[in-house]
Amino acid sequence: MLITVRVTRMRQVFDALQETDKAAYRILVKEITDAAKKVQWAAATSVPDRPVSNWGPWLPTRRVYKNDASRDLGFSPADVASGFKVLKNNFKSYGIARGIGWDVVQQNAGGAVFEVMGDFSRISNKSGEALVQAVNARYPAPSRGTRILTRAYYKGLGDAEAFQARVVGLIEDAARRLGLS
Repeated sequence: MLITVRVTRMRQVFDALQETDKAAYRILVKEITDAAKKVQWAAATSVPDRPVSNWGPWLPTRRVYKNDASRDLGFSPADVASGFKVLKNNFKSYGIARGIGWDVVQQNAGGAVFEVMGDFSRISNKSGEALVQAVNARYPAPSRGTRILTRAYYKGLGDAEAFQARVVGLIEDAARRLGLS
């Protein structure tokens, strides 16, 4: 699940800044990346101890590779905390850059399962149902969003509208200085 702050129609100005004013571009990227890292830190420090006892290493029955440890669905608090990463995304349409974004994502498989499990829609056996019930009893699934990242977004970023206004202001100021707007 991704939490986003969307600023529209700024991609072209952002690209022009990258080409014409490297200092303004770096300041803008640093501002956005710092905000994303605050959300990442808030998420990493919000990881609970094991949500249920005995949720240790857990490999699916069908694996693509014989020793594929990356698909271990086990919950290790340290691995889940280090699984939160900030990724820069460039959105393209027909080969043309249309947008840009920085996302905080969970790259640990067990952490991703913990983030979104809870609606009983994909359970095929009784042990899976018992696991979801036990996790939901201790850490209720929110009606919208995920268990950790949604709360970390509001904890780490604070006022999203103020952040968005600050970023838009930085872009507009740099564009005015360069005569781009």
